[in-house]
Amino acid sequence: MYSNVNEKILVLVLISLLIIPIQDGFSELNVATNNKVFSENQPLFVYGKGLPNENLIIRLFAPDETIARFDQVISNDDGSFNHNLITWPSPSSSFPFGTYTVEVISTEQSGVSQKIDVKFTITDELVEVPVERHVNTLVFAPETAVVNQLFRVFVQTTSDGLLIGNDPSKLLDTTHVHLPSGKVKTLSDSFITLH
Repeated sequence: MYSNVNEKILVLVLISLLIIPIQDGFSELNVATNNKVFSENQPLFVYGKGLPNENLIIRLFAPDETIARFDQVISNDDGSFNHNLITWPSPSSSFPFGTYTVEVISTEQSGVSQKIDVKFTITDELVEVPVERHVNTLVFAPETAVVNQLFRVFVQTTSDGLLIGNDPSKLLDTTHVHLPSGKVKTLSDSFITLH
């Protein structure tokens, strides 16, 4: 009796695997653009590689998320493609300055897509912007301590929310404690890494 039930379950599982489409985990779609920042009269080339002779949809989304351009191309026999999506016009209400999104969609790989953000500005020169980091140090210490008894203090240091690793004696080199007596005790040699 059990073998008959197991056979029915096995048949149902096999049928369901044939009916339900399985997403291809090894889909092949690589996309790039000739630049990231564009100005008036510059071409936006979209290129990459998909499956051989694959139908690809290329869309350009404006800053307000409307579709500013829509093209369809077929990749070459080796899967490569290269398409001049647009030559940037003069800025207008239809094509304002801002961040645009290029999306390439495969029609043969279960709708696999890739997106790239590009900027349409008055100049294509990049401006150096200093990187601002936010370093936070959290100290977890007991509220009370007993005289002549050891206690632990946990220190967590992050940069932009990510833990900072390295040798704690170098990272926390200037760490010290001000004692009630007015003395300053250096703690740089007292730190060890927990994880």
